[in-house]
Amino acid sequence: MGKIPRLDGERKLTGFWVIGNWKMHGRLQVCKDLAYQMLAMTSQCPDPLHVAVAPALVHLDVVGSILKNSAILLAAQQASAHVDGAFTGQCSAAMLADLGVQLVLVGHSECRADLEQKDDVLRAQMQRIAEQGMSVVLCLGEDLAAHEAGQTVSVIDRQLDILRDWVDWSRLLVAYEPVWSIGTGKVANPEHIAAIHGHIHQRLQDLGDAGQVVPVLYGGSVKPALMPQLLALSSVNGVLVGGASLDADQFGQICKAVVDWPHVERA
Repeated sequence: MGKIPRLDGERKLTGFWVIGNWKMHGRLQVCKDLAYQMLAMTSQCPDPLHVAVAPALVHLDVVGSILKNSAILLAAQQASAHVDGAFTGQCSAAMLADLGVQLVLVGHSECRADLEQKDDVLRAQMQRIAEQGMSVVLCLGEDLAAHEAGQTVSVIDRQLDILRDWVDWSRLLVAYEPVWSIGTGKVANPEHIAAIHGHIHQRLQDLGDAGQVVPVLYGGSVKPALMPQLLALSSVNGVLVGGASLDADQFGQICKAVVDWPHVERA
């Protein structure tokens, strides 16, 4: 993995992503209220903060209309691998684009496991998303068995192989989500996060010179209390927030931590 990036309290931030994944939570009114609350709390989203939320598919239109013309981007939790056709229950990338979606998650651990999505499906999803001018948030990470067996790097490398033919690096974000940490309250220590993120950055550069511009986010039980540790890591370019994104106060605290970071370098 090479040298572990040092924990740098003097880090200069030039861009940091906060993406909330609402998963299959909330009824219509709850999601509307949450969107309005987030809009009020992150009304300006000053540099270096980039904010997005990913509501459930059926709420994209309503939440998108609330966030329209704001600084908060609309994200979707997944897209079909197909362009169009007789695929009951699926939603195409073009349909998402019609709703104003700007980012789409691909390969979230829950989709990989529950929907048994393999690399060929994920690769096709990425292609469909890119064709519509949206950005891909590629999720990857190891489960508990792989983590305990010391196989994290080999799992990450295998999942990154999907990018070998990728060309639109400006429309790609990568989110490292240790599966054993999602929703469990278990948090990877800073040294582990720094090492894996550093390795991902290096692999992205190996895959393409432009890979160095790809933001790498952390997504394992992110809470406000974890933000100082993550902000101090130069290899962490953002966070993918699950449960805490369903609480406007917690989500606001996460965003505020970025804006208030004492070593922010404004764009």
